[in-house]
Amino acid sequence: FAQKAFKDHLSYIPFISDLIGKKRNIKTLPANLFNEFSAKEIITYSIRTTDIEVVRLLSRDQIDELVDLILSLDQVKSLYGTQLEAFAAGLNAAVHCTQGPPGTGKSFVGVALVLAYIS
Repeated sequence: FAQKAFKDHLSYIPFISDLIGKKRNIKTLPANLFNEFSAKEIITYSIRTTDIEVVRLLSRDQIDELVDLILSLDQVKSLYGTQLEAFAAGLNAAVHCTQGPPGTGKSFVGVALVLAYIS
């Protein structure tokens, strides 16, 4: 790093090893998940297999309640196709990046994820 202070500041980011300099297997959701299952099944699978530690501590009943709450959000109800895939991946990973060309709903998915996390 060009500036020592920058390197020192990076050490305060708890997930920095997921972003820089750590080789790891990137977990992907099964491809058939999006072709063969409902939004509820996709979101349930994403949450039950998540890397997010606080969510992993939830009981099965609490996960079911969380899924129902997430599915009740208007922004989530309108997700489809690759938007639903990005949303599910965001629920499934502690660190997630959604990318795509302009007008594909990245900001909309991001808002849906924030609403899901704070609900």
